[in-house]
Amino acid sequence: GAIREAWVCSTTDGGPWQKRRWTRQPARVDGSRVSAALPEGGGPLVAFLALVDDRGCRVSSEHVEIDR
Repeated sequence: GAIREAWVCSTTDGGPWQKRRWTRQPARVDGSRVSAALPEGGGPLVAFLALVDDRGCRVSSEHVEIDR
């Protein structure tokens, strides 16, 4: 289905995934293309995209790890 909502989820925290503090910012949807700017700042960053389609199905991308 068509993408209804999209976010970029990110954290600069380390440690176990379940204990990290994650932030969520809206991503831009242009048809079937999704894009988002990563948060500013220094230090390592882990991020992924999360989407919801018009049927309510949720999916996320693989995460990326960036040393800044």
